[in-house]
Amino acid sequence: MPTKQKPEFTKKPWKASKSPTGDWVISAGDTLICREARHFNAHLIEAAPALYRAVEGLMKIAKLAMPTTYFQTDSRVRRARKALAKANPPKTKEETE
Repeated sequence: MPTKQKPEFTKKPWKASKSPTGDWVISAGDTLICREARHFNAHLIEAAPALYRAVEGLMKIAKLAMPTTYFQTDSRVRRARKALAKANPPKTKEETE
């Protein structure tokens, strides 16, 4: 049975930089996150941890500010919830062992 846990992103700020071969490298310190051919994708990937935290924070504010029925049924909240879940899928039993 999958369990929900706090996201485990690579620590340190993610940085996008152009490599000598011309592709884009996204890294966190000495840790390679990925390589990407398109600069606009590289910058989006670079921003991913900050975007995740921002949406997560906005969801907390929305939950406090919106009436419960609206929070549960609003299409924007639903899309944000799906995006957060996609970025942080539940771990399977095998992954937690």
